[in-house]
Amino acid sequence: MMSLAGPTPSVCGSVISVRKTRRRRPTRLGRDLLTGTALALTPLLGAGTAAAQAAAQPAAVASACSGVLRAYGRNLQTGAEYGLRADKRARTASTIKVPIMAAVFAFVDRGQASWSEEIPLLEMDRTGGSGVVRELSAGVRLPLRDLVNLMIVVSDNTATNMILERFTADAINAEIARLGLQETKVLRRALGGGSNPSQRGTSRERDLEKVYGMGVTTPREMVRLLEAMHSGRLVSPPASRAMLDIMRREQDRTGIGRRDSTPSATKYGSLERLRNDVGIVYAAQGGPVAMALMVDDLPEPAAGPDNPGSRCIANLSEALVATLAGSR
Repeated sequence: MMSLAGPTPSVCGSVISVRKTRRRRPTRLGRDLLTGTALALTPLLGAGTAAAQAAAQPAAVASACSGVLRAYGRNLQTGAEYGLRADKRARTASTIKVPIMAAVFAFVDRGQASWSEEIPLLEMDRTGGSGVVRELSAGVRLPLRDLVNLMIVVSDNTATNMILERFTADAINAEIARLGLQETKVLRRALGGGSNPSQRGTSRERDLEKVYGMGVTTPREMVRLLEAMHSGRLVSPPASRAMLDIMRREQDRTGIGRRDSTPSATKYGSLERLRNDVGIVYAAQGGPVAMALMVDDLPEPAAGPDNPGSRCIANLSEALVATLAGSR
């Protein structure tokens, strides 16, 4: 399995940047822009009014967002990218289910598991939140393939807990680390995993769990994972295609893809004062754009699609496609 570790980050802290170059060491000017405190946008896109207007769009949307925004977007064809706190750790909520899915595909690929193996629903796996498996009778056995589909398509928390009980959080984290994702970890079962959760679904990273809950990552690492899927390097080309196909069927579209029918493969996540979305938007022109958008510390715990975090993600995803792909 190929490592997803990338080069030394060129976007950090509170600096936002957009560039059209391939992965190269920054120029003197680039280093000065990236270590400053102002928004460094137009010089990296190129001269001209059109470039300046395009560069300003994500910055304007980001500045209007409530809470603390962490974001990273990358055009998977041209390498153009945008980042805001792109390498800062973030609570994942249900977006951690994408790395969990990748680890399960790797286990199956190596013969450590089978898609047809049936996993029993234990009473301790049953939990609230999204999903339908919690409505089934204890003891019912479901194929691993079905559990992975439900974990992503309807963000089923009980299905996620069953997967963690089968493989353990630590084994999944070891697999994620093999990909070169050092900051991405599943820390515990969904919503605590019921009244008597198994320790198999809880990682050894107890200190991180106290801060980040179910999982931790950075926007840049999530995009690396998506880029590997897109290029067919995640586990294998067939596995990469299968994972993207599952993500295309995700039912929650309150963030990325909220207002149009542009094809996308996504995974949404939410907590009381947090909204996240990660995915690839397949723009009609200009190349696909992968993004990880995370809004934490929201001022109000509003439910539903009009949550300010969801609106921020929807607006910023559109601005990123317009800027990085030049179309919508």
